[in-house]
Amino acid sequence: MEANVNRINRKAVEAISNTLIGAREIEIKDKQEIGSLVFALLALGSSAVPVASGFISHFFLFLGEVLFGINMKDIWDALRKPIEHLIEQKIDAYHLEVLETKIKGFQTNMQAFTGAWRLWHNATAATREQEAQNLKDHYTAFLTVLRGSISEFQINSSAVAALPWFVMAANIHIGLLANGINYGASWGYTEEFIEGILRPEFNRLTVPSMTGSDMTARTVISNECSSNITSACPGDYGKKTELELLANSIQAGEAHGWSEELLDTWRTAYSAMTVQRRDLLAEPKDVKRDYRYYIESQYILGRSKVRPYPPRSSKEKLYRLLATARKFRAYADYDAEMIANVLAYTEFWPYLLNGHDMPVSVLNRLDREIFSGPYGNYTDKVTEGMSTLQVPWTDSTLPPVVPRAAGNFTSFIVRADEFVEGFQQRWGDDWSVQYGSGDRGVAHQVDLEPDEVVESIHIEYGQKIGSLRFTTNKRVHGPYGKDPWIPGSLGSLDDTVNRTGYAMSSAHVVKWPGDKFAGCEGIYFGFRPLLMNGDGPAYNASIEPVRTV
Repeated sequence: MEANVNRINRKAVEAISNTLIGAREIEIKDKQEIGSLVFALLALGSSAVPVASGFISHFFLFLGEVLFGINMKDIWDALRKPIEHLIEQKIDAYHLEVLETKIKGFQTNMQAFTGAWRLWHNATAATREQEAQNLKDHYTAFLTVLRGSISEFQINSSAVAALPWFVMAANIHIGLLANGINYGASWGYTEEFIEGILRPEFNRLTVPSMTGSDMTARTVISNECSSNITSACPGDYGKKTELELLANSIQAGEAHGWSEELLDTWRTAYSAMTVQRRDLLAEPKDVKRDYRYYIESQYILGRSKVRPYPPRSSKEKLYRLLATARKFRAYADYDAEMIANVLAYTEFWPYLLNGHDMPVSVLNRLDREIFSGPYGNYTDKVTEGMSTLQVPWTDSTLPPVVPRAAGNFTSFIVRADEFVEGFQQRWGDDWSVQYGSGDRGVAHQVDLEPDEVVESIHIEYGQKIGSLRFTTNKRVHGPYGKDPWIPGSLGSLDDTVNRTGYAMSSAHVVKWPGDKFAGCEGIYFGFRPLLMNGDGPAYNASIEPVRTV
């Protein structure tokens, strides 16, 4: 594998882990960073980076600190609201309150489990057996709470809007299962429980997914256990064991005087299971057994609900090519949100078990490019007298997974005068094709430093791309160009383009005229995750630990 390519950034993961290792509580200053933080912690839990083994065993506790920090509500809202905006579908107020209550219950259980784990981890020989039993009581109850709550995030009327919350709940569920499989024996769980209950459940929920065009062709998983999904069905034995263990946990909690808020979540889960047993413990036929399939199918369903961005002025309404660009830009933003904050996490799940190595194909999908744009004019049809480039996604075609070039994005040339006249870029030693003019305007070449990345782009445009300004982690390059305004035209629009936790990896001009006319007319940008730039700069997350010990 080439240097820099498809390797998780060890420095970034270690920096995040070092910040979290002693924290009782944290605050995330930039709520948009939640996706990258969860990505880093799942990478840690999957052993995809060679860090200290002590960090790996803390992965699940770190995940709880990130998801349930001081500004928890802001963080979870930041995951949900962009999707609601793009599909014009909101979770109704009553159901939103139900989900927020479930999330609060997850927080209560995570904090209690973390406390029990720390007491067990630091126990003396004299108290270790009792602390192990307390830890198992918390584990069993937390797992049951998750199992009983997950369907609330799958209500059909708001399934797409709730998907970013569903995947976070699934991250906790899968992470907790992996934690029990990897370390449960040291707590005193029997091999029968780990191999007969936990591992089959983990396998069933993390079955490898289909991607690309195969995604829509995949058949629904049967409600019966399938030999290619799990090695065993929990069945009635598993349900009885779960119910008995939960009852024991509740009794232990009452005897020890544990928090009533915590015990209420356990009692609610027990009541739900008791009702289920009256129906012979049969799972409802509409239960989504495979988390990965459910997530992918809802992602695709959501694309059919994406609405184009509205025009920002009365004049902008008059230009068809700007309307086409707004339509495709909405799809790009939906795909980017779902890839970064939903789909990427599912790639880690099968590898959270000790001894499971991540193949190159998975690293390629984790490193997939997400897009923003097009900005300016765009047409998905051939135009006489114009050079055009199609964006690599449509309303019915998913954005592709293309491996990173042999080198990182290192240089670019913007040719500009009154407008942006041309653009060319380089990855490693290889230059791209020339977009637009190769001789009109003044050439501005930017050669990035080895640890410099483009974090955002400011673009001014109208019927032409007027100017481009590139902000890196070190400095600002540009603006290049002057003014996209043309007499009698719609005037000037502007946007700042960035993807938190990602760096610009490409730019592509989608429309430019022949030799007789000046100015490129449309452009879109690609971004790849900073955490997949193996030898790149350390990712400086805005995490502030609070009340450390």
